[in-house]
Amino acid sequence: MRSNLILHTLRDFDPNVLLVDHSPTGSKGELLPALEHLSERGGCTRILGLRDIIDEPPSVIELWKKTGVYDVLRQHYDHLVVYGNREVYDPVREYAFPPELAAKTRFVDYVCDRSTPPAEVDASAADPRPLVAVSIGGGDGGGETVILPFLEMMRRFRERIDFRAEILTGPFVEPELARRCHALAEGLPVKLVDFVPSTAGLYRRAELVLATTGYNTTTDVFQHARRAVFIPRVLYRQEQLIRARRLAELGLVTCLAPEEVTPERIFEAIREARRDEPLTRARLEGRLFLEGAEHFAELCGGLQVDVRS
Repeated sequence: MRSNLILHTLRDFDPNVLLVDHSPTGSKGELLPALEHLSERGGCTRILGLRDIIDEPPSVIELWKKTGVYDVLRQHYDHLVVYGNREVYDPVREYAFPPELAAKTRFVDYVCDRSTPPAEVDASAADPRPLVAVSIGGGDGGGETVILPFLEMMRRFRERIDFRAEILTGPFVEPELARRCHALAEGLPVKLVDFVPSTAGLYRRAELVLATTGYNTTTDVFQHARRAVFIPRVLYRQEQLIRARRLAELGLVTCLAPEEVTPERIFEAIREARRDEPLTRARLEGRLFLEGAEHFAELCGGLQVDVRS
């Protein structure tokens, strides 16, 4: 059904440009008939957009060879666009792109919302203590490895803690986990929120952000935070762990692997991270590469498309 819907939509709209996100053939190969149709028809510029990191290189290379992705990229795509910077992570090298694929790959830098966030009133502003923001993205992972040990840390070290916290659990957090979080937060200088339209205001207000390391969370941290402690979510892929460790190598963040997380380690990581503002400094020095949307627009503006009457 997905294959038919995509194929019929492409035939009806007769596009000049096709932009595919992340999965070259779709989640289960459902995009292949449409790609083959466009290759036969001609006249459509086909672009694949990729995040900076997919998974650990051996897994990606093996999967792409097994499923023929390298051939699909060679035969059915005109441009490969990486939403990242190769100084941070180079998928062309890590995922063994052959020369003809490397030649049509362009790095556009990280894509984030560059608009100025609206003014936000901090309901807890009467509390003079610095704010630590905690986020696990959508909430479908990270509660056990980030939020619960953080709350345990707040309880265990409450006499030594001089900050308050705002925790964004995400809209997909499991009800039982949400109940446990609210019970642990009782009596602590902690505010629990399941959803905000944008994290920009929260991260800008925070002295420190403690978060998982999904692409969107990371770019929001790059754009707005002063310092961060990342605890990557590792479920089906190593993407977040690779990203967090690489950013730590570059001196931009602190990384705690999930198996290392304890209330004590979180307390020490926050205490150490508060001594510096590496993200503020990196933004001023232009080392966070945040112009991905603008650079992608430039790429599209330079395309030679086949305009049909």
